[in-house]
Amino acid sequence: MLGDDVIDSAIPCLKQLIQVFEDKHVPILGVQEVVTDDVSKYGIIRTSMNVKKDVRTYPVTGLVEKPHPNEAPSRLAIMGRYILTSDIFTYLEQIKVGSGGEYQLTDALNQYSRESPVYANVFDGLRYDIGDKLGFIKATIDFAMKTPELKNEVTQYLKGLRYNE
Repeated sequence: MLGDDVIDSAIPCLKQLIQVFEDKHVPILGVQEVVTDDVSKYGIIRTSMNVKKDVRTYPVTGLVEKPHPNEAPSRLAIMGRYILTSDIFTYLEQIKVGSGGEYQLTDALNQYSRESPVYANVFDGLRYDIGDKLGFIKATIDFAMKTPELKNEVTQYLKGLRYNE
């Protein structure tokens, strides 16, 4: 799990992925569909299937880290939740510095998916990118509003805000 992704869902995201893993017994990537303009922010999967609203699980045939929107193989973005097998360490040892001058898990998973089955599961839930300032604020407010002992105070605080324009 990546620490800058918080997911709010009725069934925990990881539990959803575990259910798929128990069926497939191969690495499972948690994904959600993003708008075209946002694909350059994420690792994007390539799949041999057409992406459909009623399909939750897709075979992964490749991954691209932060592609240009015109070069993205899909709009299914990896959202910081993975179930990996120990085989991934073999691929991590082989990768070179990638996008952003960092070692990218996506690069290791891309190579893995060329040689062994990997699946992506479209999970249910609302994802917050708390590595982004606005995402952090949204998550904080949304979770506070779901907490009975905070809801009234937060509501009053928000109503009382005044800004100089």
